[in-house]
Amino acid sequence: MGRRITPFLLILLLSAHSWTVSAGALSRQDVARCSFPPGGYGRVVKDSNELNSILSFWTTQRGACQGSLRLKGGRTYHLSQEYVFDGPYSIKLTDGQRGAAAKGFPAAAATIVKASTAVRHFSFVAGARVALKGLRLLGSEIAGTRLPAYSLLCPTPFTSQPQDFGGAILLYSCPGRGPSQGTFTGVEFAGNQNRIGGAVVAGPWSSTRFYRCRFVQNTVHGVCNFYKGREECTGTGGALALFDNAYVSDCTFEANAAAEGGGGLYFCPRGDSSVTVEDSRFYRNTVGFYGGAMALEDMATLSVDFPCGLGAMTVRDSEFIGNVGVNGEIFGGGIYNGQTLYLSCSWVVGNEAMDVSGIASTWGGGLYLSAYTTPSRTAISGVVFELNSADHGNDIFVETGSTLTSVVVRSCETLQVSSATLLPQCEDLSCARTTDNARWGLLTKSRRNATSTCKALCKNATPPQQNAQCYYVAPPVPASGFVVV
Repeated sequence: MGRRITPFLLILLLSAHSWTVSAGALSRQDVARCSFPPGGYGRVVKDSNELNSILSFWTTQRGACQGSLRLKGGRTYHLSQEYVFDGPYSIKLTDGQRGAAAKGFPAAAATIVKASTAVRHFSFVAGARVALKGLRLLGSEIAGTRLPAYSLLCPTPFTSQPQDFGGAILLYSCPGRGPSQGTFTGVEFAGNQNRIGGAVVAGPWSSTRFYRCRFVQNTVHGVCNFYKGREECTGTGGALALFDNAYVSDCTFEANAAAEGGGGLYFCPRGDSSVTVEDSRFYRNTVGFYGGAMALEDMATLSVDFPCGLGAMTVRDSEFIGNVGVNGEIFGGGIYNGQTLYLSCSWVVGNEAMDVSGIASTWGGGLYLSAYTTPSRTAISGVVFELNSADHGNDIFVETGSTLTSVVVRSCETLQVSSATLLPQCEDLSCARTTDNARWGLLTKSRRNATSTCKALCKNATPPQQNAQCYYVAPPVPASGFVVV
C-alpha cells in the first residue's frame, strides 16, 4: 500500500510548486479556514523553508485563512519575500514559549529576518487580523533591490507608494471593509528601516495594540536640514508611525532615528482618532526637525503623506530621557505637540534641541507646543521637566496661541512664549515661583496603578516632606511655593 498523503503534507507539496493553488485542490474544511488537521493546529515550525511554504500558501487564499504557528526559540527564520495578508485573515505567530518564559523576553527569541528583496516582513490589509508574540523582527543584513508588494482589495490611502511605509509591518484598510487589527506582545523590532515608520506603520482604518515591545535602532531615511522648508522634508516615525487608534503599554523606544519628525513615535490621526501611551520609555532617539522622542502632527499638515485630522494623544507614567533633535532648526528635542496632548505622571529629562551647524535656532528642549496650522492644547499634570536644553525655552516652548496648564519645572525661566519672549508672569502658565528658586518637585511614579495620584518630594516645604501630594495654587503664592496636603 502506498504512503498516505495527509492534508497538511498536500498543502506543503502544492505550495512548494505553485503560489496559485486552487481552493478546489484541497478539502473544503482545510481550505475554508486554512487550518491544520487535528493535532497539528498551532504546530511548531522547524525551519525557514517550512515557514515560507505555509505563508506562501496562506497569502494566496484571499483572506480565507485562519492559522496559528509557533516558531522555535533561538532559531532564525529567513523570509523569501514579503507576505501580504489581503482580506479578513486571522493569523497568529508566536515564539513557542509557554508558562513563565512567555511573559517576558526569552533569552533566545525566535528571529524572523526580512528578505533582502522585500520592503518589509508582512502587510496586513483590508480587515486582516494579526497577533505576534515573543518574536524578534530583524531588518535584512543584505542590501538589495526592494520589490514592493501591493494589496488587491484596498488602494493605498497615502499619496506616496506603499513601499515607503513600514520597515517590518504595515497595516491599513479602506472604507467598506473592516479595520485591520494588530496585537504585538513582547515583540522586538530591531534594525528595520523605511521612509515612514522604520519598524511599523499602522495606517488609516487600523487598530493596534503594543504590549512590552522593544523598538531598537530602527531608522527612517529622508532629507531634512536647515536648507529646506518643512514642506520639503521627508522621513517620519523612526520606530512607529500611527495614523489611527492605538494603545502602547510598557514599551521601550531606544536609539531610533527619523530624518524629519518623531524619532521614536509619530502620530498623524485619521479624523478624531487617538493614541494612548503609558508606562513606556523613550531613550536616546534622534530626529532632524521636530519631536526627538515623539511627535503629534499638526492638523492638515501638507508635509506628510496623509491629511492629518484633529486627534489627541494621552501619555502617562512614561520617561523621555536623552532624546535629541539635530541638524538645523529643531522644534522639540523631546516631544512635539501640534494638536491635543494630555501628559501626566512622567519624566522629561535631559533632552536637547541642538543645531550641529551652529547656524539655525532651536526651540523647546523638552516640549514644543505648536500653532503651525491650529493652536495646540496641552494639559500637563505631575510631570518633571529638568536638564533639557534649547536656544529658546530649555524645558518648554509655547508658540503664540497655544495653551498650557499645570506644569512642573525647575524654574520659570525655562519657559518661553512666542519667538523670543521670556514669560513676565510665570503664573500665566500655572507655574508658581518660590523665593529660593528651589526645585519644584521630583516624581515618585506609581507604575501600573491607575488609582494612585502622582507623588512628589517637596524640597521647599516646611519641613521637607517625602511622598507628599503637591499641587499648585493661584497667586498670591505662599512663601513655600506649594500647598502640601
